[in-house]
Amino acid sequence: MESRRVKAVARRCKGIRRPLALAVTLVFGLAALGSASAEPFTLRKIALEGEPAPGGAGSYSTFFSGASIGDGGDIGFVVALDVDPPNQAVYVLRPDGSVDSVLASDPPPPELGGSYSYLGAPSLNAAGDYAFHVGIPFKNSWLLGSEAGLEVIASVGDPVPGLPGSTYADNPDSVFPNDAGQVLLGTRLDTAAGSQTALLLIDDSGVDVVAIKGDAAPTPVGSTFTVINDEASMNAAGTVVFFGHTDLTTEVGSRGVFARLAGTLVPIALERELAPVGVGRTFSFASNPTPRINAAGHTVFYASLQPYASSANQGLFLHDGTTTSPLVLTGDLVPGSTQRTFSTFGRPQIGWGDVVVFLAYSYDEQEQLIQGLYRLCDGRLTTIVETGESLPGAGGAVLDALSYWSLSMNASGAVLFKATLSDGRSGAYLATPGPSAVPSLGPGALGALIAVLAAAGAMGSRRTLTLRR
Repeated sequence: MESRRVKAVARRCKGIRRPLALAVTLVFGLAALGSASAEPFTLRKIALEGEPAPGGAGSYSTFFSGASIGDGGDIGFVVALDVDPPNQAVYVLRPDGSVDSVLASDPPPPELGGSYSYLGAPSLNAAGDYAFHVGIPFKNSWLLGSEAGLEVIASVGDPVPGLPGSTYADNPDSVFPNDAGQVLLGTRLDTAAGSQTALLLIDDSGVDVVAIKGDAAPTPVGSTFTVINDEASMNAAGTVVFFGHTDLTTEVGSRGVFARLAGTLVPIALERELAPVGVGRTFSFASNPTPRINAAGHTVFYASLQPYASSANQGLFLHDGTTTSPLVLTGDLVPGSTQRTFSTFGRPQIGWGDVVVFLAYSYDEQEQLIQGLYRLCDGRLTTIVETGESLPGAGGAVLDALSYWSLSMNASGAVLFKATLSDGRSGAYLATPGPSAVPSLGPGALGALIAVLAAAGAMGSRRTLTLRR
């Protein structure tokens, strides 16, 4: 039963509703180059605490961490609802104005039974399909939503196809559908060897293990993985990047960023490996570098640097498949400032043309912390928004804080983020780049555009799914 279910989910995930619209968006974005008079970004309120929720389900209350914007313009988030009795909802807002919703008070798919105890944050692909984790007593599961309804990807206790004696255990939220009919699942497995963390790639052929605790690591020689971080990233080609630890803790590569490319694990950046900064400085990964990959197969990641210096102790780096280059470092000036410098970085996102958006922190002359979202495009660093700034629809309140876990960017460069306002309310906002913020058609942009156009052509005739509430 499980293998048939997995294949059915993978087939449904292949549908794409707006392939030509996506291609046209990118093409016209390129055509707009040179119009430098436009504002670089337009900020728009998507949803705000206290406002009515769709369908008369009460009003928005707390916005939980995790939000996603798909390449087709779909926006997904999970939120608590102020209603009696209290409720939760996953909402996917469609570009045509329609809304998909899953409420915690809704019945789960019939094969699961029971009721939802919580809902996780959704991840979207270009088709607008969304995957998310749900709590159901004794049957926590991962679901895929689409125009056809909800499908079960996997449930706790189910056997894992292709791994005899293994069953799914629990792990929240780490599930992502791409645009080629694949679902990346970060989970814990119960196996004969004990509890193992794993990254699994699910498609119409079944389940493929990307990496699992205890597997041989590509480096150091003779090492095995002791930790597989479930917060990984995947592109439409099925290339997966992730953070892992090995058992050779004193060697180069005791931790690092790895990729599974065409079935082979390869290192991207390793602990104690020489970094492309200064002389004799090396990468250090005391925390998850949150690697992200784009359609061209290029990866952005965060890293600390050793030995400690007066500046440039952390940075964001780009690996283009061959070489690794620094993008921005602590000590670099914040755009628009002559004195304020970056002090640390949050998670980055990477889009077509190697456009990178990231969260960063700095201090003003009064030593007040400033959080901001910034964008690096064609070597030009610009500010999207910073704390203390006014936001549209906020009723005079200003941005007070940004969420480390709620940052998403799509192929056209639109950025979705969670904002906490000075009056305590939280909400979802969208920053849309103007024509002057479109990247030039360099090799990275061209490769990504070709990949998106090819995906659009390949998937345009596939069956689509419907979920409308």
